[in-house]
Amino acid sequence: MNIRPHAQPSQSSVKPGTPRKTGDSRKGGTLLLVLIVIAIGFSVTTGVLYSALTVTRSTMLEVKRIRAKAVAEDGVRLARFLIESEPDWEDELDGTPFVNTDLGDDQHLQVSGTVLPVADDDWTSITVQDAGFELASNALSHPLFGPPSSGWFGAWRAQRYGLVNTGLTVPGIGVMPLALTTEGNSGGYARFLVAVDGWARFSQETTGELEPNTRYRLSVDIGTAGIAALLSDIRIRLRADGELLADSSIHDCLTLLDLGAGYSTYQVEYETDDSPPAGFIEIQLEAASFVGLLTAAAFDHVRLEHQPIAPTLIELVSIGQHQSEPFTVRTTIAVDDLGPTSTRVVNWAEE
Repeated sequence: MNIRPHAQPSQSSVKPGTPRKTGDSRKGGTLLLVLIVIAIGFSVTTGVLYSALTVTRSTMLEVKRIRAKAVAEDGVRLARFLIESEPDWEDELDGTPFVNTDLGDDQHLQVSGTVLPVADDDWTSITVQDAGFELASNALSHPLFGPPSSGWFGAWRAQRYGLVNTGLTVPGIGVMPLALTTEGNSGGYARFLVAVDGWARFSQETTGELEPNTRYRLSVDIGTAGIAALLSDIRIRLRADGELLADSSIHDCLTLLDLGAGYSTYQVEYETDDSPPAGFIEIQLEAASFVGLLTAAAFDHVRLEHQPIAPTLIELVSIGQHQSEPFTVRTTIAVDDLGPTSTRVVNWAEE
């Protein structure tokens, strides 16, 4: 009889202590995978939302700046309009805001301006012959009857007038050494002994002609003396081709600088436009008196100068604001006020 041994359990695939694979373990792996996918999706979504929020904030800020910039640019245009239309615009430009207003829609505008200093050292001299009255020493004679009314002293023509035409009542006029002068030793003089409505005048036509858009300045050192005078007057003038250009009797034209020792510098200025008068520039120096007794005036150191007219430069600061975002425009404009006032931008900067 053959006896078959009992069958032994297989030991090839199962080890002691090793859990068997079940349906629950497979479900757990699937859940873990789902959680990982959800986490990745949440992270991506959060990143997209954050990026979108950042872009939105940046876009809103840029929109505010664009609107604030538009307000600031409008401020520059408004300032130019005011300058071109207001005759006293310079009174407003002291560095403080002359526009400061809410515009609505959370917008605000502030504009200030300052007139920039202009160099005044570029004057060029025009030749004046015998500017110090040094080349001749003479005087118009004083006969009792029929005294001469004009004559020449070097480059200067002398003229005089008296309501009563006698040697005593017309002014004396001439060139002579003087105790006090500002250039050299001599000067031109006008003297009234017993004058009734009289005047004495020196004049000279220069070789200078008027140029377009140019400023001219006549300066003369003048001294006066006398024991009695009524309605006496000193006048200096610029003329060209018979046309009066500037007269010291017009207050706005005259500048007086005290030199001491009885002398003052009289100055008048004249500005040309695009079409100045023709002809050579003539200088006139005159003393006049309605009633004068022992009065005199001395003329010395005559200067005639010119310079191109530079436009007035203004620095404008225009600050526009939309909500909380400001924008600043700094610009320099040139003002041409020879004719109708106009402006042009020569510099522009943004902040």
